Amino acid sequence: MKKLWRTIICTEFALCITLLPQGCSTVGDIPAVATPTSIPALGPEASQASTPVATSAQASTSPPPSTPAATPLPTLPMEEAKRFARELFRTNRGCLLPCWWGFWPGETSWLEAKSFLEPFAYLNPEVDQTKPKFTIGILVPVPEEVFPIPLSHVYRVENGVITSMEIKVGGQIPEYTLSAFLNTYGSPGEIWLSTYSTEYPAGVLPFQVVLFYPERGILAVYGPKNAQIVDDKVIGCQLDNSAWKFGLWSPKMAMTFMEAAVRFRMNPYEPGVLHLPIEEATDMDVRSFYETYRHADSHVCIETPRALWPEQQ
Repeated sequence: MKKLWRTIICTEFALCITLLPQGCSTVGDIPAVATPTSIPALGPEASQASTPVATSAQASTSPPPSTPAATPLPTLPMEEAKRFARELFRTNRGCLLPCWWGFWPGETSWLEAKSFLEPFAYLNPEVDQTKPKFTIGILVPVPEEVFPIPLSHVYRVENGVITSMEIKVGGQIPEYTLSAFLNTYGSPGEIWLSTYSTEYPAGVLPFQVVLFYPERGILAVYGPKNAQIVDDKVIGCQLDNSAWKFGLWSPKMAMTFMEAAVRFRMNPYEPGVLHLPIEEATDMDVRSFYETYRHADSHVCIETPRALWPEQQ
């Protein structure tokens, strides 16, 4: 089991060095599960909201008063943990981003979040949580229709408070489709693209569309599973997928796009990686993108000149 667990993290996530500071060798056995006596409460919002993209009347947009950290609850069996996590993705515990599962960056204590997460998620045991600052990765088991392996989340903590969260969503959460997201959060402040001018040998061509909301503390990564090259263009279609990843932070923490891209491990300064504003990479701007893709039935592709982009390394 330990070998399989390490293989999943290292080969599928390509995050093991970052998520687990000592590399794959630090991953322990999956914790033994016990029959639960209770399940972490989702709150009344969870049973009422059908999606996390609720209206302001249904979802909280500001942090609630701080509450003491709860005593950790019993570990849930695997299938129950997966169902519980899926419900969290569906409802987000009744709050809007940058709140995630009831955790507000800049407000929620790590101890409070930890006590909620421990019954159903795997926390990296190698991280020294007594330090004033630390970054900790967790793995969240989800049903296979959401993602075939556990999704990785990364929390940054300073002086006991969560400062930012990097949330892998996996691209299969219907509640976070591009159109639903735009209709909930409005037009982004900036939109950035990243792609390449060549395919991998297997025909893989990444194509990222990054929505940046600096005033909200939200970065959302979208894009098709694969783009294609047609003559002198790189073309990304089928954009109304679920988000792949969120970066979340307190709006009080001012960040530029490049600063956010570094914090959320998008490697903007690495050789062979390029991000460009949508206005420089296409004939669209932020407003026309918003007006086009807020409609769920939009089938418009994004075209960008192939000459703008680096070759894949």
